[in-house]
Amino acid sequence: MERRNPPVPFGELAVGSEGVAARHNGSVIFKEINIPSELDEEHRAAILAHAERLDAAREREDLSDAVGCAKELAESVARVVLDVRGEVQSDSSDFTSVITAAHRAVERQPGEGLAGSDEAVRKMAQSAKGLVTELGQLRNAVGTGHGRAKLPPVVEEQARIATDATIVWSRWMLGRLPSYLLSDVRDLIRHLGGPSFSKGLLTSRLNAVNLPSLASEDAQALGVAVGRRTVRQTFLVRIEGVEPAIEYPERYRSAYRAGLVCGLLFNEQGALCTQATAVSLVVDLLLVDDQLEARVGEIAPLIESSGWIAPQLGSSTPTPTLEEVVEKALDAASRLPAEVRDTWTRAWER
Repeated sequence: MERRNPPVPFGELAVGSEGVAARHNGSVIFKEINIPSELDEEHRAAILAHAERLDAAREREDLSDAVGCAKELAESVARVVLDVRGEVQSDSSDFTSVITAAHRAVERQPGEGLAGSDEAVRKMAQSAKGLVTELGQLRNAVGTGHGRAKLPPVVEEQARIATDATIVWSRWMLGRLPSYLLSDVRDLIRHLGGPSFSKGLLTSRLNAVNLPSLASEDAQALGVAVGRRTVRQTFLVRIEGVEPAIEYPERYRSAYRAGLVCGLLFNEQGALCTQATAVSLVVDLLLVDDQLEARVGEIAPLIESSGWIAPQLGSSTPTPTLEEVVEKALDAASRLPAEVRDTWTRAWER
């Protein structure tokens, strides 16, 4: 016989951020929404604060406060979604407008594990949104947030449906955010300029941004960022972002590979800023480029005319010298086809 948990009193069921069961006053409480780890700390803290207030109201069995806190949690989730997406809603915007704008922002978000444009799921989510938009009216009628001459009668059903509607809708909304955050190419470019990269992260981010569908300028900018990070000897970035483009060039946009070449050679100011291993990777990329002659013709004048700035590789790694880089580049010329070898060699002769 299937075992079922006994009914849980209203005040013992909690909302949190970890998505796991926990103990509270000897009872099992269930954390019903997951706050995505991809969100920054400020956004996570805002949602968690409202969730904990709802928890507290439910534990006290304060029905009016539970209705008010449910409405505030839904609005917090909506405003976080809008802020992450770069959409602005006035602080005076009414509740329904904020919920509707946030829902519209993510309802067709593609991503792994998401239903995408499935019409049945979209309609179900729309129904959940419809329940949430009624929270404004319910909160005005029986919830906290207004000083009243007489306290309105509140029944448990009102608090339960307010809470349940908020949880269902918030789970759906927050479940769609990671795919958006991972697919933000500009955020990925900023991340590549940051301090650390864990194993598998770049691979998952490149998959999420859908590199084949990126605009050429975005694909090239991303390639430049990956190339520059590789010069700084971030081996995981080289392994996940450069070497696959050499081994499987057909899977990577030409613009992305062109960006890699530039990023492996030049810094943000256009100065030659590279090291011997990066130069070798550049030659590898050129050899799989179906526009090899044109690509060498583009970069050779830049190499020839650019000044030199040694990349900063950390205190434990010797600083590369221009002489070492030039020697590596001239040695690598023998790997290039005859029609571009002289152009490449002349660019490096100093």
